Amino acid sequence: LCKVRIVDGAIEDCAAEVHAEFANAFIGGGVMTGDFAMEEILFLVKPELMVAMAVQNRMADTEVVCVSGALQYSLVRGYGSSFEFAGDYDQRRVGLPPKV
Repeated sequence: LCKVRIVDGAIEDCAAEVHAEFANAFIGGGVMTGDFAMEEILFLVKPELMVAMAVQNRMADTEVVCVSGALQYSLVRGYGSSFEFAGDYDQRRVGLPPKV
């Protein structure tokens, strides 16, 4: 088995090149209906991910969708009912932006 490192924090702050999310068969979850859980927040701070919503319908249980190159444009804080915009993304991550 490969090494796994578990970290605590917001998914949009993670420097990982890959994020996996399994909560919803629809890409983006409820981002267009006002939900503010993990997947929706990721799609809000990296709005280029929303293109996948236009080209992919409901995923089957055996399907996977990979999206790469989405850049972060905004900062947020909170979760659910406490979710709010926290300013423009200030390029605080060193190096190339991670691909999602």
